[in-house]
Amino acid sequence: MAQITSADERRRSLKPLRRLFPYITHYRTLVVGAIVSLVIAAATTLALPLAVRRMIDHGFSSSSTTFIAEYFAALVAMAALLAAASAGRYYFVITLGERVVADIRRDVFAHVTT
Repeated sequence: MAQITSADERRRSLKPLRRLFPYITHYRTLVVGAIVSLVIAAATTLALPLAVRRMIDHGFSSSSTTFIAEYFAALVAMAALLAAASAGRYYFVITLGERVVADIRRDVFAHVTT
């Protein structure tokens, strides 16, 4: 039974990912871009329902159509920001992953051929 929990702990452990750290540090700009894009996408995703709630609560009670039009424009802008942040996050993460894998393959090949 002790071996099973030990194996489960090893499977759940993220310690083997520490070996990737030297490869990731070569691409600091990609990491920063991915983190910034992730934070912007998360903030926009969390703010979108609040904006919709406010538009429904306050927009339909007032007789002014400009209020609804302004909120709708703001929602469209938030959706565009979310799309841009998601695209940036996808680009940075995919590019970082491909470059790290290429570096690991290069190092493995160099190790095997020596």
